Order: sequence, then structure tokens, then C-alpha cells
Amino acid sequence: MKKQILKYLNNLDSMTYNHSVMVMMIAKEIEIYAGITDHKLMNAALLHDIGKLYIPHKILDKNGRLTKLERELVDLHAYIGYMILSDLSVDEDICRIVLYHHGFKPLHVRDVEYYDSSLIYQKACILRTIDSFEALTSDRSYHRGVTAEKALEILLDENNYNECAMEYLQTVVNDDCLEESVVRRSGKYPSLDDVNELLETMDL
Repeated sequence: MKKQILKYLNNLDSMTYNHSVMVMMIAKEIEIYAGITDHKLMNAALLHDIGKLYIPHKILDKNGRLTKLERELVDLHAYIGYMILSDLSVDEDICRIVLYHHGFKPLHVRDVEYYDSSLIYQKACILRTIDSFEALTSDRSYHRGVTAEKALEILLDENNYNECAMEYLQTVVNDDCLEESVVRRSGKYPSLDDVNELLETMDL
């Protein structure tokens, strides 16, 4: 199963793969900061965009505004990712964090109870915050990355963030003593071999 996940990650385009790894590295820092010990957030962060395997590259790499239909197709990636990971028997909580990382869209009625009665909501919101932050600060085909300070301003203006994640990001950006944080892009992307080694330690 883990070899299959690595294969899926390897098949992602380089931009999506690097983004997924960076989001995972930020998630790992936030787990330490927030005292999260089950690593489900970090695991979901690495896998959150795996559903983009089935979104056409001409849409993902489009240099310009997406049409309504294209946006709807891109938005499906969270659901597709959930289905891929479920089929691979990945831990259900991790699957749900991936499913909800762009917002809550219940699959069925009892999904509401599952969502409300667990920490999935909080972890999905953390993931959504760092996903948005990393995307804003990265160069994409459709925009140049902004500074970390500007990204925080945008997230605050949109009022669509997790307070714990935002607190950590603000701390790193404003504290010169935290130069080693990946938020400052001082680290390098792990190789695929490094990610494979990490996957072996994950309780998926």
C-alpha cells in the first residue's frame, strides 16, 4: 500500500509534488508547536493533493482565470483523493482530513456527525490554512509567489484560517530566531527517497 502511495506521489507533476512536501513539512512543525502527537495532520498534508492525478494538466497549469467548469473539476480533487486513499485502506481520519481540506461537503447524512464529533474539523482547517499559505508564497503558472507577510495579510482578510496555524505562521514570520523553519524556505525539498523513508514510518 505504501509503495502504491509513493507511486501516486511520484506521478504528480513537480509543482504539485513539491507543494505537497512543503505543506507536509509545515504541518510537521505545527504538530510540534500544537502538541499533536498522532501525526494524522502531517500524513494528510503529504497526501492532500493526490486527487489531482485525475485533473488534466492543461487545467492545473492554466495561465489565467479558470472557467466555472474548470474550477468545479479542480475542486473535485479533494473527493478524488479521499476515494484513492480509501481504496488503499488508509486510516479513515487521514482520508477525511484530505476530503475536508477545502471545506466541508458531506458525503452522506451520518458524515455530519463524524465531522462534528472529532478533531477532523480542526486538522482539516489547519491543513487548509497552510495549504493556502504555501500556495500563495510559491511561484505558479498563473501567479508569482508573494512574501510570507503578504500571504498572512491575504489570509487574514479572507478570514478563512485556523487560529493555531495562523499563530504559528505569524510567530515564524515575525521571529528572526526561527530562520530554520521551512516557512522561511530555508530548507530544501526532501528527495523522493526521503519521502519513501518517511512513508515507511507513517501509520497510514
